[in-house]
Amino acid sequence: MADFELQGMPIFVYMKEKDTNKTLQPVKLINGVLGASFKVQPATIEGYIVADIDGDLEGTFDENLHTVTFYYRDASVAQVEELTDKWLKLKADADTYKQPDLSTIPEVEGLKAASEWQIISRMVTNKGLFWHELVDGRWVLYDRKKMIVIDGSSQPAIDVPEVKAFDWTPMPFDAAATIDFVAGESVTIYSQPYGHEVGTLAHGAKVQIKEVVTDPSGIRWYHVAHAGWLTSTYVAIDVL
Repeated sequence: MADFELQGMPIFVYMKEKDTNKTLQPVKLINGVLGASFKVQPATIEGYIVADIDGDLEGTFDENLHTVTFYYRDASVAQVEELTDKWLKLKADADTYKQPDLSTIPEVEGLKAASEWQIISRMVTNKGLFWHELVDGRWVLYDRKKMIVIDGSSQPAIDVPEVKAFDWTPMPFDAAATIDFVAGESVTIYSQPYGHEVGTLAHGAKVQIKEVVTDPSGIRWYHVAHAGWLTSTYVAIDVL
């Protein structure tokens, strides 16, 4: 009779883009005999470098589930810096982007002159471009002719409140609508305006709007029944 070797739980290895959480390669499974050691190495992906790792790279196969996630960043990125209490003050209208990529189409709603926006990170490319990430996830290419970076907001009235202190009162708004994003893709849904991600809705999905909130910066947020919140940018109200 052949010897039987008990297998341990496989190691699930994920390869994702750090700034978008997009999957770069199919999940990889590493199998091994119970009690045997394992060592995980990151895959080489052209145009990317490993920016962060979540999980144990070495260990022993056992009966527990192990996952390792390699987060990659575009090799053209030279530096990413988290920012605290930094704001963009607009001198002129400026475009915003879903991703820090000039080859993509700008968002419909850009930034208006004289407005101020909290920024949470700065990305510097190897070509010397400075991208700033807004608190709502949009990206702005820095242009000194159109904006300046300041410490704190000079207009406290438009300061975006922390999620914990969110106390805006939604107004009833009953309307049928359609998700208007990008064909074949899905838009992120949030627990509340500027809250955490709770899911997605596909482009073209039919939804029912139940409430609306206009934040201090003038951005309108819709509450989709049985889903969550998203900005009006990605919602087309159905005309009866």
